[in-house]
Amino acid sequence: MKKILLVIVSLIFAFNIANAQKSYKSVDLFLGFGVNEFNFWAGGIGLTYGLNFNNYLSLGLGLDCRYVNDLSSSEGSTMHHSSYLLVPAHIRFKANFGTKEEAPFFMFDAGYAYNFWNLKSVVLFEPSFGVTYKNKITVAAGVIIYPAEYIKAAPINSYSSVGYGPVEGVACTLCVRVGFFIK
Repeated sequence: MKKILLVIVSLIFAFNIANAQKSYKSVDLFLGFGVNEFNFWAGGIGLTYGLNFNNYLSLGLGLDCRYVNDLSSSEGSTMHHSSYLLVPAHIRFKANFGTKEEAPFFMFDAGYAYNFWNLKSVVLFEPSFGVTYKNKITVAAGVIIYPAEYIKAAPINSYSSVGYGPVEGVACTLCVRVGFFIK
């Protein structure tokens, strides 16, 4: 039964790809602010190429360039932030909730980001909700989620390393994204 369902879903997906109404290209600008101890802020630009399967569903591939300022270490009560460049390649799924000139949508980006500063790469997830204006501009708000870590260093006058060292967790960045469809 599972195989039959998988074949049916695959055929529907293949049929939609073959009958895709049109392709799209979009340029996105975004700015985000961290909501936990692992990040401070991020900003960047991205380019996505995709296919509209119908008026409601689309799938795309993209590449972003993000400047990120994250928490890298702390000494006692002093926090240190490090800045670096992330280059994530992502897959974008978008579901429109209407076909009018101003239509809400749900968008989900998932990808892999290469970090040029410390050579530690991460998997990113970015769910967001937004509105499309006249099929030319999109405005969305969402959250960027990725695994992160920082080094919690012992105070300079401390001889104990208990409670200090790598701290791992999940970085969350609230993000506002403005996209422009290009021809």
